[in-house]
Amino acid sequence: MMDLKARVDGHAQDYVEEARLDKGRGPLATAVVKVGTLVCGQNVVVGSGWGRIMGIRDTLGKLTERARLAMPAVIEGLKGPPVAGDGVTVVGSEERAIMLSAGRKRKYEKNRLREIDHGAKDRN
Repeated sequence: MMDLKARVDGHAQDYVEEARLDKGRGPLATAVVKVGTLVCGQNVVVGSGWGRIMGIRDTLGKLTERARLAMPAVIEGLKGPPVAGDGVTVVGSEERAIMLSAGRKRKYEKNRLREIDHGAKDRN
């Protein structure tokens, strides 16, 4: 048997498996914890969006305070819907989350414009 180990203490590192917009609860992301523990009340940056975790639901839909290693969990409290495959990064403060989110948005927009520019050059 393989002896697999991962850190369960400290900030979580997750990735989004599925994202959707719920009429009553707003943007939701189903994330799987790769390392650490995800806790309600933490500020997170998801892709180029951010939010404060207001609720975590387990696979049965029951509210829980924490999401542990390899646990799929639905995260509530995001400011906008993320994209499947986005990473979830826990940050220390709301200001840090906003700053990191803005930087990622600028980088995404710059890359998108670069791709459009390269596409126009290829057609000429």
